Amino acid sequence: MDRRTTLRLTDEGVFFSNGLRTVSASWQDVQRIEVLPSRWGEVVHVWGPDAHFRFRTLAEIQAIGKDSSARVGFPNGKRIVQEMCQRSGLRLEKATDNGRRYYARE
Repeated sequence: MDRRTTLRLTDEGVFFSNGLRTVSASWQDVQRIEVLPSRWGEVVHVWGPDAHFRFRTLAEIQAIGKDSSARVGFPNGKRIVQEMCQRSGLRLEKATDNGRRYYARE
């Protein structure tokens, strides 16, 4: 699924599509962003007024007992979150000790 995911940031807003879900929102419609640590990168949830979507930041997965690895998620994921927060006017509302971050309007 990640392989077919499109995430596009424009001057007008954000567009997300993964084959099952298609969401677009203007920057003023982005209401909150939550970043959760996970086993494979961070999971980023983005909420708008009528829909939401999620994506992963880049992580490398090592197969147990194998010499191969795979990469999942978006490269520069932290930069993507930073750009989305800046464009939508969201600020860090809460951060926890386990790495969870929540961004919202002031």
